[in-house]
Amino acid sequence: MLILYFNAISFTIKDIYMKSTEELMFDALSGIIDIDSIKDVIWDKLPTNGEGLLVGAVFGIHDYKSGKTETRSIGSRDMAGKKPIQSGNVMRIRSVSKTYIVEVIKQLHKEGALDINDKVWDWIQRLKQCETLDVQLRKALERLHIGQDSTIEDLMKHTSGVGTWGHAGMYSKLTETPGKKWSLKELFNEEQGWVECGTYKYSEIGYNLLGLIAPLAIGQLECEDSYKQVIRERVIDKYGLKKTFSREEAEKPLS
Repeated sequence: MLILYFNAISFTIKDIYMKSTEELMFDALSGIIDIDSIKDVIWDKLPTNGEGLLVGAVFGIHDYKSGKTETRSIGSRDMAGKKPIQSGNVMRIRSVSKTYIVEVIKQLHKEGALDINDKVWDWIQRLKQCETLDVQLRKALERLHIGQDSTIEDLMKHTSGVGTWGHAGMYSKLTETPGKKWSLKELFNEEQGWVECGTYKYSEIGYNLLGLIAPLAIGQLECEDSYKQVIRERVIDKYGLKKTFSREEAEKPLS
């Protein structure tokens, strides 16, 4: 079995390959492409601007049968385009972290701490009664538009109906304050663009909720960031991900 993985700065594999990730996976599994041909395609489409700004990418193919992994890197990791990007460079994994909280939820489902068929509405009521959470965050939970039938599994599949804060106005705010850490109460109070339950809509808010539900299910919800410790214990440490850490851990001074 071949697994194609990809991490890039400012563009996606669909942008540069002009195919969906699923189509690219099929090509890799079918032997239609190899890792060096992928690199050629990426290099040809690597975007620049008038000031010579380059982006970079690290990608690879892992063969589970042989245990062999091939990686390639291309482009740069700085704004001036002078520092080549390498496979060992630390990158923000961004939404790849969603797979971590899904793994935690799967573990808790297996242990009986929660059930993926549980209604999200019921868990929100429990969160609203959780005195360890900020009062304003608990009030912000009331703004979330989630159908009575939406389940934890729906949150995982982006079909719960809850929207996201990824509207143009919010992106402008993020751009204007790049160093700011946004609290959940602020994000939950943003426009959400909800849809009917069962309809796919990519939702950051849905995964924010999973990050609250998981620690609550095992009595470890002390604040909105409690999910980080749960992920460290149940994913990062459990699976030996020695080079994976949160932003707060990365910013700690070396002893």
